[in-house]
Amino acid sequence: MWRFLTLGLSAFGLAMILISCGENKATNTTVNPYVNNNGCPTGTYYSNGFCYNQNGTQWNGYQNGYTSSINFVSDNFTYRDFKVSNSGVYKEFIRKAMQTCDQANSSGGIYSCDSWIAGQFQMNLQVVSTQSTNVRVTFAAYPQTNSYYWYGYSLPSAKDFFYGMFGFPVYQASYVVKNPLPLDMVVSVVNDSKGFEARAYGDVATQANRSLIQLQVLEGKLEQSAFNYQLAFEGKVFATGRLQRY
Repeated sequence: MWRFLTLGLSAFGLAMILISCGENKATNTTVNPYVNNNGCPTGTYYSNGFCYNQNGTQWNGYQNGYTSSINFVSDNFTYRDFKVSNSGVYKEFIRKAMQTCDQANSSGGIYSCDSWIAGQFQMNLQVVSTQSTNVRVTFAAYPQTNSYYWYGYSLPSAKDFFYGMFGFPVYQASYVVKNPLPLDMVVSVVNDSKGFEARAYGDVATQANRSLIQLQVLEGKLEQSAFNYQLAFEGKVFATGRLQRY
């Protein structure tokens, strides 16, 4: 009996050691998956929200889920026009809707949501035409890390650890990371037609599959080159910013 307890305590002690520490060769620059010649195919070029061939004819092929989309962007590292107004709700958005962090009983380093809400964030909006009632909004995040190394740990509770070690079934959360997170949102006019709101529920594979996500523009239209907005998750506003056409 004492032999089993000794082995169990030793294994538990090793598990509590930080499990990942080493040189991080990745930079702190978030890569926007939708900005690679703005999604235009080889042999075409991007101009004013559309793709054109060498003859100046608009290309109408498939582009990031849309045909010749009009694109807007907002972030906190290049344009610096994304600002968090409620860090608690923002953390819940990252944790539940994107599922990048805090997925175990105890998390630290890059597996903790604290490193993600302190890191980089970008939002892209794509629409087929300015009169469309549907938009594609894509969220992307990158954790705050040291330039030379990073670490992280994600551990179960002591109870689940010992249950699992002795063969008892334990609860395991569904860990599907959605980063970037693309959502197709329905648009409706608000504020006496002065603005619009785009809304959708989280991805079906995440904890936020029944959580409402809202992009609210109180005054502004898709025809404009830029407009202010606010983001809400589960009925609570957590960020404000300005979307710019590119």
